Amino acid sequence: NDSTYSDVSDGADVNLGFMERVIQSAQDKGIKVVGVVCPQSPYYRKTGTYGRHGMRRSAAELLISKVNSLVQKYDNFYLMDENKMGYHDYSNMGGDFDHLCYDGAVKFTAKLDSIIRNLE
Repeated sequence: NDSTYSDVSDGADVNLGFMERVIQSAQDKGIKVVGVVCPQSPYYRKTGTYGRHGMRRSAAELLISKVNSLVQKYDNFYLMDENKMGYHDYSNMGGDFDHLCYDGAVKFTAKLDSIIRNLE
């Protein structure tokens, strides 16, 4: 598919604003928030698109950078980027190009659990 058909639009900024309001509301209540960027096939890094339904990789980098700025702004927000623009450690753990297989899910869940336990 043409990766330009799904570039970031005004909707992304609206959703980022919504996300920031959720993070701020959680902070006001003493709640911690973990954002997750899920891994996809590492083969996408050889293309111009972020994923099967994704935007251009350059647009995805910009969007992830904006989310990372919320990590700097709010001490209750943590971002777990398990995709790392395709340079992740789930290379042989795909159920398909978009989803982890059972072993990948076990590994992912263990990492997420470790982050959550360290927040307590």
